[in-house]
Amino acid sequence: MQKRKKVVVAAMVAIASASIINAAVDTTISHGDQPVLTVNGTTLTNQDLFDNLRVFNGFTAALEAIDSKVMEEHFGGDARLSGIIDELYAQREAQAQQAEQPMQDLYNLYGAANKDEFVQRSGIRLNALRRLAAINQSADSIFTNQEVNFVYDNFFSGTGQVYRILISPDVSSTQLANLQGITDGMQASLQEAQGIIQRINDGELTFETAVAEYSADKTNNGYLGTFDINSAREAGMTNLVANQVFALGNEQVIAHPILTQFGYEIYMIRYTQEKPALEDVRDQVNARLFQIYANHNPFIQNYALDLFRSANNINFHDSEFARTNANMVIQNRLSYLQFNPNAPQFGF
Repeated sequence: MQKRKKVVVAAMVAIASASIINAAVDTTISHGDQPVLTVNGTTLTNQDLFDNLRVFNGFTAALEAIDSKVMEEHFGGDARLSGIIDELYAQREAQAQQAEQPMQDLYNLYGAANKDEFVQRSGIRLNALRRLAAINQSADSIFTNQEVNFVYDNFFSGTGQVYRILISPDVSSTQLANLQGITDGMQASLQEAQGIIQRINDGELTFETAVAEYSADKTNNGYLGTFDINSAREAGMTNLVANQVFALGNEQVIAHPILTQFGYEIYMIRYTQEKPALEDVRDQVNARLFQIYANHNPFIQNYALDLFRSANNINFHDSEFARTNANMVIQNRLSYLQFNPNAPQFGF
């Protein structure tokens, strides 16, 4: 028993200090019931690792050591890892600049000579691995269908050529002097726009002819550009307009004119690429949902991470911890919706 304890302790120190395990130690990562580590013929489970690391290095060090070992296997070669590391490093760099603190001082604090050493020693790489693991787990189980469908409908679309007819109110300087005059001008523009939509739908008028004869903006024959819903927003299209335009079918004219600061606008889109099926972009949808909530929710990343650990046989969190963590996720969503009343109502 004493001999086993010495072997176990040696293994724990080696892992916790992230030193290179010597050639006499054969390591394998746990999958299901497989052993997590074999040291000179002695088999250790995840629970053995956790229990011993916790004794010698504390709970946090135990968690980080096992996290690092399992996650490096899954995500150490992931193409996304460098991007997440750069993002986390940039956050630390911004904090340092705000505090008027040179990054070299932070390097020195962690005994690092350069960025690469700092990323390792400050935990940035481990945090990036955790985020990847949580994003990966979020693709499976932690969001409702209502949440998934909301993000799919509002952030994913086909790509198409967007066309516009602009009907601007014809209001004279005399009419501008009184509210009734402005109201009359707006009402006349609305009726004109509605009539144009009806004539296009009845086949009496083509969209191109309507642009040439009626639009206040004839630039590029009404062509605004080729967009998907996200690039259209980036180009300045409001959510109100973007949501309605990219809900249209191919060459379908919008049912009702949209009032903007420029006047009443009529839209039509010609798709060059169809909207992807939900199943084809489900991972992207879940990743976006994860980022939305992770930015406002200190618990959702931990919750997803706990599911990841459980899936990889790291089972030292008891069921009460998991339930509490899950409840915190829900409560944080409730708080987020309470203080962001325009956010989607996700059923909480």
